[in-house]
Amino acid sequence: MKDLDEEKFCLELRITRDCEKGKIFIDQQNYIEEILKRFNMANSNAVSTPANASLKLDKTMSPSTPEEVEVIKAVPFKQAVGSLLYAAQATRPDIAYAVNMVSQFCSDPGQWHWEAVKRNLRYLRGTTEARLEYSANGTSQLTGYSDADWGGDVDTRKSTTGYIFMKMGEAVS
Repeated sequence: MKDLDEEKFCLELRITRDCEKGKIFIDQQNYIEEILKRFNMANSNAVSTPANASLKLDKTMSPSTPEEVEVIKAVPFKQAVGSLLYAAQATRPDIAYAVNMVSQFCSDPGQWHWEAVKRNLRYLRGTTEARLEYSANGTSQLTGYSDADWGGDVDTRKSTTGYIFMKMGEAVS
């Protein structure tokens, strides 16, 4: 076994320590910049929210003509959603809801679904430096919050629920 000193990168996560203040920061700035380049969104205009609140995605937005099917086949929809899911699970809980909404259409995405994915990427473009901050001074008590809409899925009328658990002042799940 060999001591390689403090970990700085692990699974696309950058770990920064401030020992004097008793803080640890975790971010994915490099990973987010890579996925922005991969999906040609590195020079896109940033937006202030990851989803358009006035747009309800549903199955009727899926392709209905052979031409629309051919156009969407050229779009890397599943790859983009997978990249966003990893970011949402690791360090970006702020995009979790919006990514979950678009991930429901991976089997039959349409142009509006792709536009929603691009909006997520444009949001990340403006927030690449966002990071989680864990503090030794934060409360060690585990705190949880949850909420749900009431039949919010336009297609099935099922409810969508969400939760966040926090410890030491930051999200852990």
